[in-house]
Amino acid sequence: MRKEIYLQRDLPMADLFYIQFFTTISFSLLEKQQCKALYRKASKWVTDQPAWKRSKGRDHILPVHHPWSFKTVHRYMKKATWLLPDMDFIGNWYKPGEVWLEKDLILPYVSNVEICNGKCLSGSKSSRTILFFFRGRLKRNAEGKIRAKLVAEFDGAEGAVIEEGTARGSGKVASQTAMRRLTFCLNPAGDTPSST
Repeated sequence: MRKEIYLQRDLPMADLFYIQFFTTISFSLLEKQQCKALYRKASKWVTDQPAWKRSKGRDHILPVHHPWSFKTVHRYMKKATWLLPDMDFIGNWYKPGEVWLEKDLILPYVSNVEICNGKCLSGSKSSRTILFFFRGRLKRNAEGKIRAKLVAEFDGAEGAVIEEGTARGSGKVASQTAMRRLTFCLNPAGDTPSST
């Protein structure tokens, strides 16, 4: 079935509605109270629209790029499809019933590390001395159970590097340098691309 994009005047004919409100920008740039007020205003505007009322938001798509962004109004928009960075099932970021795999979509991060061009790739190919690599916080959700298992499994293993690290200070450069020397980069659930 062919899907069409409609203008405001054609809303009754649309199959899906993309809510063009980038929750992370306001989360990152505004003071906490300003951000909460903006979220309430945006949520009220969207939920007051006839298109939202028609389906209670089931045919709406909302980008929630940071798990803490839009948090104060999650409950009002939980029936919409969310575009998420991570699916946290233990309640650190989302309350039960707000997100689930059958409704929402997890999108990959855009890396915040320097791009490795063709020259960089050809130069690093012969120096790949690390088989498995992970650098990031070793304690995370659920007390870092998966990460703790990785440490236990690969501790002292030849060709494996699993280490504590952050994206702050020299951490980003350390990650980039190591990633250019590896064959496999382990990517357990995390909330920043710099933790791999």
